[in-house]
Amino acid sequence: MEFFIRKDAHLIIFFVFGFLTICVWRTFVKNNVITFSCALLCVLFYASAGELHQKFTGGRTPLWQDVMLDTFGGLLGILCFLIINRSRKQH
Repeated sequence: MEFFIRKDAHLIIFFVFGFLTICVWRTFVKNNVITFSCALLCVLFYASAGELHQKFTGGRTPLWQDVMLDTFGGLLGILCFLIINRSRKQH
């Protein structure tokens, strides 16, 4: 049970991080492709940096699966922002 709670926490935290990251990029860059790409790269970089940090921390094991889970959570946050932004423009 603890395993699923920890993995859900990763997903939720990176969902919020992805959402906020694209909000910031959207403020400064109006090109949708660049905004999406840069936000996703920021999420991927941050997830990778977190796992790299775990490599040098005693008792922790870095996993590439965690990077993928974190990036997926960030991607969901980015897509959620884009859906909300598109629906607001239509109204």
